[in-house]
Amino acid sequence: PYNDNSKRRFRTNFTESQSAMLEDAFRSSHYPDQQTKRNMAAALCIPEDRVTVWFQNRRAKWRRKETREKDKKASSENESARSTHLPLPSIVPPLPILPDLPSISSIPSSIPISSQFSTSFHQIPSNPYLNEYFTTPQEHNPFLEFSM
Repeated sequence: PYNDNSKRRFRTNFTESQSAMLEDAFRSSHYPDQQTKRNMAAALCIPEDRVTVWFQNRRAKWRRKETREKDKKASSENESARSTHLPLPSIVPPLPILPDLPSISSIPSSIPISSQFSTSFHQIPSNPYLNEYFTTPQEHNPFLEFSM
């Protein structure tokens, strides 16, 4: 079974019937005892050490397959978990994008201002986006309720 030029042995090629018998034995036990391996070697007409090596290789192949299936199952579970746990839509709608408005201080003084607004200008903040949250002095302002 060894090559003359090296200490490496030739590859053992199993026939279909030998492979079928070995696979049947593997399905019944991944670790056959010594007597079972001797009987199989005699029935298959191959050395017992080839049967032992075949089982070692077959167990390695089985472990690789199991690992691949576990990894595939885990990745599919992760994928399904990602697809089922989508972020919930926000209850608060997004703020509209408002154009930049000129500040009150940029209004030329030559423009006449109604008297009802002239007293409230000093109370309006310079940020035009907040104007809707502040009221004129005549209205009730809940934000000022607890400021005392």
